[in-house]
Amino acid sequence: MKPVSERHVDELLKLGSILILDKTLWSASYLHDLICRKPANVSTTIGNKTLPTELWLQILSWFQVRPRSHDYMPGYVVGIGSVQNSSSRQEPALICNRLKEWRKCGQLRNSWIVNVYEEYLNNPSYIPTEDEILNVPFRYEEEENFSGSEIMDKAECPFEVTKTAEDSAILIPISHLKFETKFLFRLIKVPDMISFLENGDCHLCRGNRWRDYCCPNGTEELEYHCSTVMGHMWCMHDLLCPLCMGSHNADMSIELSCDKDEEPELTGKEFAEWEEERLAELGYEFDADTSIELSNDKDEESELTDKEFAEWEEERLAELDCEFEGDDEYSAVGNSITD
Repeated sequence: MKPVSERHVDELLKLGSILILDKTLWSASYLHDLICRKPANVSTTIGNKTLPTELWLQILSWFQVRPRSHDYMPGYVVGIGSVQNSSSRQEPALICNRLKEWRKCGQLRNSWIVNVYEEYLNNPSYIPTEDEILNVPFRYEEEENFSGSEIMDKAECPFEVTKTAEDSAILIPISHLKFETKFLFRLIKVPDMISFLENGDCHLCRGNRWRDYCCPNGTEELEYHCSTVMGHMWCMHDLLCPLCMGSHNADMSIELSCDKDEEPELTGKEFAEWEEERLAELGYEFDADTSIELSNDKDEESELTDKEFAEWEEERLAELDCEFEGDDEYSAVGNSITD
């Protein structure tokens, strides 16, 4: 998701895109703006006492910690109204309705439905084309047990929106979109909905943020969300969950951990840093205990390359007077010891 700025207002009015409002950061941003303009703007009612600006900034910086504990609201723009600012003057404001219900993103079963869902998030008036409907992969129809005209039911907008302001609508002054700390976001994706609005609940990984090929039905379930899986069956690496972490991140996690791919393979430490960055983008905390392990980097012994391991294995086989088969692409394999 990306922050909303003034230049996006006309587009949001036209499309009615779903937005995510971080109400916690909105409050912090407002205070930050007041204090930076004039520290005396925030003072006690008795004695007119104020805190040093440095202390205020330190306090406000704490609002950046643990973003998933913030108060988020999904909504959409239905018009332009006006509010009274601190100078008792009227200024334009976005009228935003709250999105009350939606089909849970953490329960979506395949990448086709995820893509359609994200089209609706950007434009609730979106209508899938006939080609898009006809090009639904057969395995998705079989898995969802629907076909033909029933596909249209699955392609319907997963939430309801209105064109008029509701009683619960909130007003966001357009001037607040200039605040240094951004609090209103557009271009919402399914992983954003899962993280910030659905408490991270994901049916595919059960909240672990990664998936194991070897889990029961692991490959079949993953294939519905990430086409890269079938090309890496020999790797047996875990991968970031394509549903709650995004299919792009899932693809990259495979490519960065596979030494047979064009992307350079990362060490365990480098991959952990990359993974931590991806988790932070969605507000998740990095847990080293459940992090994807590419190898035995956590062991005291240093990790060997394929070639080094093959040489080490050949030495061990030679000690047992076994013949080394060096044609195997992935590892050295000794002849079976039966006698």
